[in-house]
Amino acid sequence: MSIDLNRRSAEAALEQSGDFIQTHYVHAIDYMVYGHLQLGEFNEAARLIDEMNAINNHQISFGSAYALAAAPVRLLLERDKWAEAAALPPDMHPAIPWEKFPQTVVMRWFAKGLGVARSGDVAAARAAVAELDALHAAMEGRGQGYWAKLTEGQILTVEAWIELAEGNEELALTRQRAAADLEDDIGKSPVTPGHVLPARELLGDMLAQLGRHDEAADAYRATLRLSPNRARSAAALD
Repeated sequence: MSIDLNRRSAEAALEQSGDFIQTHYVHAIDYMVYGHLQLGEFNEAARLIDEMNAINNHQISFGSAYALAAAPVRLLLERDKWAEAAALPPDMHPAIPWEKFPQTVVMRWFAKGLGVARSGDVAAARAAVAELDALHAAMEGRGQGYWAKLTEGQILTVEAWIELAEGNEELALTRQRAAADLEDDIGKSPVTPGHVLPARELLGDMLAQLGRHDEAADAYRATLRLSPNRARSAAALD
């Protein structure tokens, strides 16, 4: 149902667009991508992202920037493509002046940071944290409190996986739990179908990797209470 409604929304936005493609189009695409990923329809999600990225005249707005930043990283993170996330280029879609929207650029550096940390490249992960810190400072300077807090959780997450890569298991869990608590507390913005990868779900991944399967299951179940039917958490519980 969600995919069909958003498909109709995207088609209507394209039909009604003039010199610029309305934000409603990419907003609908991001929701469709999320839906297809939850159904395991990865090729269709990738096709939609390719179509969206091929358009050069997107409307310049926060909504456009969010979808253009979020959808490509969802495609990788939802499928545990850590090496591919690590290899994401820092440059993003040329239609958007990204310096205007630091709260969206964060998703690219979060994905890169998590990707390199989970691939064991601690130095590159620390460099990603530095980028996230700079973006966080920019958001605080602009009074973007919600997004700044969300970024704090993403920084904690990348730092948690750095600690795990360095063998500091308890510190890693402490930071990942703190990230999950922070993210759960601030909630989801209406502009998005969900965080690009929930911190609570990542806590489940970490606990599972450490062989603490009962605790991991609790984390995945908690994720599903906040984000019903999420495929990664549901699969981890099977």
